[in-house]
Amino acid sequence: MWVVRNAWNNPRTTWWWSAPVYQQTEIGFRRCLALLPAEHRDPNWSRLTILLSNGSTIQGRSGSEPDNLFGAEVHGGVIDEASRYREASFHAFRTTLTRSGGPLKIIGNPKGRKNWFWKLCQRAKDPAELDYSYHHLATCDNPYIAPAEIEDARQKLPDAVFRE
Repeated sequence: MWVVRNAWNNPRTTWWWSAPVYQQTEIGFRRCLALLPAEHRDPNWSRLTILLSNGSTIQGRSGSEPDNLFGAEVHGGVIDEASRYREASFHAFRTTLTRSGGPLKIIGNPKGRKNWFWKLCQRAKDPAELDYSYHHLATCDNPYIAPAEIEDARQKLPDAVFRE
C-alpha cells in the first residue's frame, strides 16, 4: 500500500518492489496491482511494470542479480524478505535512490546475526539514528491469522524457526 500511495501521490516517479527472487517479486506486483483502479493502471506482466495514469511507474524487481538493479533512478521502494536478499543487491538498490534521496522500506524477519539486514535492524533500533526506524510486528498481532494456526506452528516447527 505504501508503494502504491507514494506512486499515486507523486506524479512521474518510479517506485520499486523488490524481493530475493522473481516469484516473490511477482507477489508484491500482484498486490500493488490489486490496489489500483483498472482505469488508472496499465500493467505489463512480462516486465512486472505498472504505468499509472499520473505518469508514475511501479516496478517489480528481483534482487537475484545485483547488476540488473544498477542504473535506474528510483524515487523509493521496498525490499521484501530482506534476510534472504543478497547484500550486493541491497547496495545496488540503494544506489538507485542516490539522486532522488527517496525512502526505502526494508521488511522481513532478521534471520541470523551476521547478515546485512540484521546489522541494519540493530542500527535502526538506536534512537540516535534519526534516518532509520525499526518496527517489530508479531504474527499474533495479525488479525488475519487464527490463534490456532499460531499454536499449531509453535508445536510443529523447530523452536528457532517458530521464533523467527
